[in-house]
Amino acid sequence: YVLARLAYERGDQQTALARLDRAVAQAARDGTTEPQYVYMRARLLGELRDPRADAEFWRFMNMDGIPYYNLALAAFFRQTLPGAQLTEERKRDLGWARAVMQDELGRSGLKETRLNIEAIDKLLSGGTASYQKLDW
Repeated sequence: YVLARLAYERGDQQTALARLDRAVAQAARDGTTEPQYVYMRARLLGELRDPRADAEFWRFMNMDGIPYYNLALAAFFRQTLPGAQLTEERKRDLGWARAVMQDELGRSGLKETRLNIEAIDKLLSGGTASYQKLDW
């Protein structure tokens, strides 16, 4: 995972993805799942405009024990993928994500959370939001 981040920071997204793939596979061989690895792989696949990103976000969103805020981010980023359709299910997911982020905004006041809420509002009104750069 650390080597994936270093590769990404050097601008080598393909090596970063290969290293994330290895980290996920190693965790599976060890009989565990590392949600952070799956989440970052979904984000990187999205950044690469790889169609597997949607399924990887779905996988992350269905893992046990994920904090609501992280699930909300995944629901939001999933909708910013190329070709994402605003289905009724995804509208519900985005509405839920917005509520979670609004609650977090009240606690933290983080600018990033406010910007995510604004982007969700654009998506819910039929607009688009750009895919955000990875933040390891």
